[in-house]
Amino acid sequence: MRTWFSLLILILWLVAPLAAQPRGKGILPPREKNAQALPPALERLYNMSPEERKRALDRLPPRRRRVVERQFQEYMKLSPEERQAVRERYEFFQAMPPERRERAREVYRHFSALPPERRQVIREELATLRHLRPVERREYLRSESFAGKFDEQERRMLFELAEIFARPRRP
Repeated sequence: MRTWFSLLILILWLVAPLAAQPRGKGILPPREKNAQALPPALERLYNMSPEERKRALDRLPPRRRRVVERQFQEYMKLSPEERQAVRERYEFFQAMPPERRERAREVYRHFSALPPERRQVIREELATLRHLRPVERREYLRSESFAGKFDEQERRMLFELAEIFARPRRP
């Protein structure tokens, strides 16, 4: 199964152009006051009947449609708890200042350019980093054991990803 980070970034990559559409057109519904922030396109597709879903997907360009359908299938495989975690990550991402969101996208583009085996190593490391307290994370990121596992580009990427996507601590 994909890690939360990968799924979140892919969902954001998918829904960013759709979210820019005028409200009330396309896949996105008009936003209601006090509506919970969700990965809009996927959640909307999830709540549609099969006929409505087909009509909405038919309006997308073929390549985009294939990507959305694949991501929707991934989303449907998630348990309700996992979907909730995706929604929370989406809300966290949406709450970021635009510059920080853009930086996250830029880092992800660099991440995507890495060989698959290095991406997997970085995903695993990021999962570990996300569960550390900020002080522990900083100490670990400065350690020789961390430095020995990654080249300079990967270390910078992990520093940034850990900062951008650190798991919010619950009280």
